[in-house]
Amino acid sequence: MGRGCRSAEGRDEAHDGLTGPLQGVYDPSGCGAALFAFLAGMVESERECIREESLEGQASARERGRHGGRPKVVDDDTADHARALRAEAGDAPPRRAPQAPA
Repeated sequence: MGRGCRSAEGRDEAHDGLTGPLQGVYDPSGCGAALFAFLAGMVESERECIREESLEGQASARERGRHGGRPKVVDDDTADHARALRAEAGDAPPRRAPQAPA
């Protein structure tokens, strides 16, 4: 596959990847086209696998009653207290309707 790829110095560039003297140069008609196509397919496959495993883990956690994300910084009691303090100052924002849990 990379047997015909030789640099000006005569050494084989097949295993240098994107770090040799040809860094940033890609010739789609050159001998590296098949290698890049293969690597692109492998990366896509790996990404799909990671995504599937991540979704499975999230579903498993949901079944156990665990929810992802950061905890709330302001709970309902603290928000009500803050609204009451603001109402005393005469500058109260409208209260939003509670949202259904997701």
